[in-house]
Amino acid sequence: DDIEKYNEGCNSLELKGKFTKYWKSQKIDYLDIFPNILIEQLEWLKKKKIKMAIASSSPMDTINEVVTTCKIESYFDCLISGRDLPESKPNPTIFLKASEQLRIPVEECLVIEDSYNGIKAGKRANMKVLAIKDKRFSQDVSLADDVIYDIKYLRQEVQVKFGI
Repeated sequence: DDIEKYNEGCNSLELKGKFTKYWKSQKIDYLDIFPNILIEQLEWLKKKKIKMAIASSSPMDTINEVVTTCKIESYFDCLISGRDLPESKPNPTIFLKASEQLRIPVEECLVIEDSYNGIKAGKRANMKVLAIKDKRFSQDVSLADDVIYDIKYLRQEVQVKFGI
């Protein structure tokens, strides 16, 4: 197999372990990834008494690191890692679990996503989906109910299109 051929005799499992170790050793500047405008948007949603969850495919330790580093943990009612579920996105289980934990019917949920599989999972959960299209990545957002190109437009879009 090509993985073993080009990776010093490592099998797939060993290579995955090396990659995971390398990935964890890299320091990611989450504050750079998530701009201050995000906090303004979260603050507005919280004032509107909107219940919020993070439903991410990332491991829970990564989710916790991000929310702690960015000081946004107080905005979310629950954090869910897809790694703790039997299937990941595009399977809708993660969003159905968020709906259940928040005690909000699926038809009243709004999924905000930036990935094709996340958008697909939200639609499969019968939820409204707002995509955030990042120009740096070529994610297909065509399944979303609506699309914004910058997080600064989140409040306006949610007010106008979703009546919040």
